[in-house]
Amino acid sequence: MRSIILIFLLLTVICRAFGSAQTRFTDQTEGYVLELPSPEWRAVARPDVIHAHTDFIYGKANNVRLRIRLKLVDESASLETIVARDEERRLRFLPGFIGNNKEKFGGKLNGIKITYEYAGGGKAVAARVYYLEANNRMIYVLRFVGTRTDLEKIRDDTDSIARSFHLL
Repeated sequence: MRSIILIFLLLTVICRAFGSAQTRFTDQTEGYVLELPSPEWRAVARPDVIHAHTDFIYGKANNVRLRIRLKLVDESASLETIVARDEERRLRFLPGFIGNNKEKFGGKLNGIKITYEYAGGGKAVAARVYYLEANNRMIYVLRFVGTRTDLEKIRDDTDSIARSFHLL
């Protein structure tokens, strides 16, 4: 009986190891590569007027969405200035905006991570945003949006994705 239980436990561990394999995603148009840390993440096309973007969804209920945007900036502006400008010009006008945290972030591209909350569609929404500096003219913005609970559950995933993010 013990050997059956041990075999079952071993098979469970092996299945989890294979089920949690990372998936590499490359976007030729935007010029980046990232690693999705689990099969719970999936890429979805989101066309707009100019060209198609790829967003990423976490969970079967689409609990968390990741949008990635390339931002061209003035080469004389520091990353701190750009983040402060985004907060001042855009974020603080979100309904019920509450800024929570801002910290330096290191990965294949270094940057700043901010978290905030706001009211969207009558619900509390949380965001975790990574501003990653590709060079003095290009910044990639990785914006994860969901509920506070959902974002907290996958904090390691969001950090892992941002750390793996790099240019082609």
